[in-house]
Amino acid sequence: MKTSLLIVGIIAAFSSLSAQQSLPAVNVSIYKNGSAFFTKNGTVPVVNDTAFIPVPNAVIGTYWLTTPKENLIKNISYKSKKITTKIKDGDVRELLRANVGKTVSVSIPATEGKTQTVTGTIVGFYEAMSKIKISDGSKTRLVSFHDIADISLEGINDYFLRDSIVYMAQIIPTKQLTQLEVTETSLQSNISWIPSYYLSLKDDKSARLEMKSLIENYSGEVFNNTNTELIVGMPQLGLGLNPDPATTQGFTHTGSGYNPVMQQSMYANNRMAKSMNMIESADALSVAPTSTFAATTETGDDLFIYKLGKISLPKQSKASFPVFASTLSYKDLHECVIGDITNFENMKYIQPNDNVHDVFHSIEITNSTEYPLTSGTIMVTDKDGRFTAQDQLKYVPKNAKGIIRLTKEINISVKNSEEEIERYDNVKKINKVSLNKVKIRGTITINNYDQDSKTITLKKNINGTITVANDGKVTKVSQYYGNNPMSNVTWEITVASGAKKEIVYEYETLFFP
Repeated sequence: MKTSLLIVGIIAAFSSLSAQQSLPAVNVSIYKNGSAFFTKNGTVPVVNDTAFIPVPNAVIGTYWLTTPKENLIKNISYKSKKITTKIKDGDVRELLRANVGKTVSVSIPATEGKTQTVTGTIVGFYEAMSKIKISDGSKTRLVSFHDIADISLEGINDYFLRDSIVYMAQIIPTKQLTQLEVTETSLQSNISWIPSYYLSLKDDKSARLEMKSLIENYSGEVFNNTNTELIVGMPQLGLGLNPDPATTQGFTHTGSGYNPVMQQSMYANNRMAKSMNMIESADALSVAPTSTFAATTETGDDLFIYKLGKISLPKQSKASFPVFASTLSYKDLHECVIGDITNFENMKYIQPNDNVHDVFHSIEITNSTEYPLTSGTIMVTDKDGRFTAQDQLKYVPKNAKGIIRLTKEINISVKNSEEEIERYDNVKKINKVSLNKVKIRGTITINNYDQDSKTITLKKNINGTITVANDGKVTKVSQYYGNNPMSNVTWEITVASGAKKEIVYEYETLFFP
C-alpha cells in the first residue's frame, strides 16, 4: 500500500461499541439565526442494565431523551466515559506510530533535488524529536517525519486506535432489556441556512426567479440521508443559546451572577442579524434557464417551511441546494430616498448648501409564487444574460411587492435645500422647560438630462410635523425618541426630457433653545 503525504484531515469512524451508541438524525429543522432542531432516533445496546448515548451540544431547555412506545427510562446520569476510536486515513505521524515493528520504505530528499529511498523496519518512534528509527538489519537511520515525501508499508494497519474522553448520558431502564429504542431532541447552534436568489429578466414585464440555500453545518452533527427542513421565521430564544445544564460538566450557577437571558440576548440577536445579512457569492448559472421547480412546503404557526427531503452532509462542511424557480412579473422604477438633511431638533441650524442625492433605477417585483421571499442576496441579469446588479432582497410576503436596486441614474439630478422661515418661542413646556418651534421650508429640484421622460418616486424623511406636502402622500412613521415625530412624504413626479421641476414642502420642529 502506498500512502501519500497529501492528507489534510483525519476521518474518524467510531469502533463498533460507540457506533451502536450513536443515534442517527432522522429530522432536522434549520433556522436562519444559527440554530437547528435535531430529532434523532435509534436503538442502543443495554449492557449490565445500562445504555450509553453521547451528549450533544444542546441549547438550554431543549435536550430530551425519551422512549417512543412506553416510559422505559428509570433515570439518566451524566458522566465522562473513555471511548476507543478507530481512526482511518490519519496523518503520517499517527500512521507511523501505529506501525512500529512493520517494514517501511520512505522517500526522503537527497542532494541536487533528488530523492533516496530508505527501507527497513520501524524500530523506534520519537514524538519529541519528530523522527522514526528505521533498521535494515545492518544499520539504523533516524528519519524526520517532515522529510518524508512518500511511504510504502507492507502488512500495515490502515488505522490506529485513539482513546478519548466523551461526555455520555447513562440510561438505566425500568426493566431488563438487551436493547433500548431512544428518541433524542435538541436545539443546537453553529448551523444555519443562507438563502440567495437569481433573477433573470426575460422581457419588459416578466422574469425568472430562482432560490437556493447554502447550509453551513458546524454543529458537530452528521446528516446521513436525514429529512431536512428550512424554516422561514425566527423561534423564540428567551434564554438565548446557553448550553443545557445536562450537557455541560460542572455546577450550574443559578444565583444573581448567572442570568442567561441577559448574557445571551445580545449574542443571539447578533447571530440572527449576521445570518440575515450574510453575503453569499452566486454560483455560475445558465444564461437563460427556463425550467421551474418547487420544494415541498408547509405553513406552520408564524413559520414557513421548505422541505428539502433527505440529504447527506458531513460535519464541518457546507452544501448548496436548489429550493424553487418560478416566473413572476416586474416593472421598472426610478426612485430617490432623501434623508433628514437638517435634523434641527439636535443641530439647531440649517446647512446653506444644496445636498445632492442619488436616483436609482430599480425594479419592483410582484411575489406571485407560493412562498414568502425571505431576506437574502440577489443577483440580477438582463435579457441578454449580462450581470446587472447584486443587491439584498428584503422579506416579501406572498402577493406583496419587493424592490431591487439595479444601477444609479447618471442622467437625473436631485438636489434638496432647506431654509428657516419662522420661529416661535415658548410654545410648549416639558418638565418646566420651555420648547421653541421653528418652521422650515424645503425645496427639491429635479433635472432630467435623459433623452426620455422619467417618472421618479421621491421619498423624503423629516424629523418634524409636515404642514405643506405639495400633493405628496404624508405618513407619520413613529414618535421619535426626541420631541418630534418621524414623518415621510412621497411624490410621484414625471419629468420630461431636458426639463426641470421643483417640489416645495414645509414642516415644523420643536427644539430646546
